[in-house]
Amino acid sequence: MVLLLTLLGICTESAAKALETSKIPQQFSLENYANAPEELALKKGMPYENARQNLIKKGWQPYLQGTPRNLRNPSVKELFDLGYEEIKDCSGTGEGPCRFEFINKKQELLVVVATTMGAENTKRFVRNWWIEKKTDTNPQRASSNIIEEGRYWLGGTDEGLEVKGGRYRYYDESDIDRPWQPIAELQYIKKGVVFDGKNYWCLSTMLPKGQIASCSKNGW
Repeated sequence: MVLLLTLLGICTESAAKALETSKIPQQFSLENYANAPEELALKKGMPYENARQNLIKKGWQPYLQGTPRNLRNPSVKELFDLGYEEIKDCSGTGEGPCRFEFINKKQELLVVVATTMGAENTKRFVRNWWIEKKTDTNPQRASSNIIEEGRYWLGGTDEGLEVKGGRYRYYDESDIDRPWQPIAELQYIKKGVVFDGKNYWCLSTMLPKGQIASCSKNGW
């Protein structure tokens, strides 16, 4: 009888701990969005050349379809001429972040953003990465993943993000002209929602009238 009560006590305690653990909110991590960092063999700050070699060993290949690479950009042209076929576009401001795209056998699209960190254009370092939805070679369906033009808000702040003509820029009430950057740096999440590597931005025209809301990956 004593043994039975002891076992019941252990089971009850274990169940309570499991319930308590399940209540702990799970933190969303961009790096764990689809594949764990260990599977991708990527680390923030690692040389892009090394990251590229690791990805190819893991079965990822340069994605040569989708949005045409911007060869009018000198940085893009130089990297492409070096053999980086996966280059898509680069920003001409700050550390000049560039977008590189890879694809795997599951047709998943991996986006890697690498910056110069003050070095020359050809020496780049991984800033962040994510895996987007499976690629679609059907132009009619793929067009639904185009980032819409307009003003995007965080909600609860005076900060905004404007998308226009294949570019985007930040703005606020100060009306200071901010530099335009290539839209390739933004991640399409869903209709009216984009991710800039730090925050989710929602299209202002989709905000329910008369409501105060904050933008999330699910929208307003």
